[in-house]
Amino acid sequence: MRLKGIISSALIMGLFFLLITIGGCKKNVEAEKRETVEEQKKEVKLRWFSYDQGLEQAKKSKKFILLDFYSERCPWCKVLDEKVYNEKKIKGYLKEDFILIKIDAYRERSLAQKYGVRGLPYILFLESDGRSVAAILPGYVYPNIFIKVLRYVESGSYKRMSIDNYLRGGVDTD
Repeated sequence: MRLKGIISSALIMGLFFLLITIGGCKKNVEAEKRETVEEQKKEVKLRWFSYDQGLEQAKKSKKFILLDFYSERCPWCKVLDEKVYNEKKIKGYLKEDFILIKIDAYRERSLAQKYGVRGLPYILFLESDGRSVAAILPGYVYPNIFIKVLRYVESGSYKRMSIDNYLRGGVDTD
């Protein structure tokens, strides 16, 4: 009898410690979730401008302009927003060196026509004064290529070489 009592007590104590441990783990998971949410709040938020506001901001700040032509009906435009513009490194480059302008190609048909938009998404880059940079991205671009294009524009390499040469290793066209 005495042995049964000892075993029962041991099992109860073991369950008690197991519950405390699980409860402690749950609290740690909840704390980690709170930290993740707080980190996300601190995360860089991109600011998108209308066309006229963006051009004005670019002139003031002397930053490059990224024009993003999109449509609500375009699935690849949504993927671009989720997978590319949300990439931490890309957000850093965009925030630091670019004024971002998002244009609905169907609502702003005259702008889409002006810039030769032939499909969506369609991204092009301008200098701060509105002059075109030789970097046009028709269609979806993977994050690893997109960041290289941002570097190409930001570094001024577009003045010395084609985007194709830059992406192949930086061979000057001069």
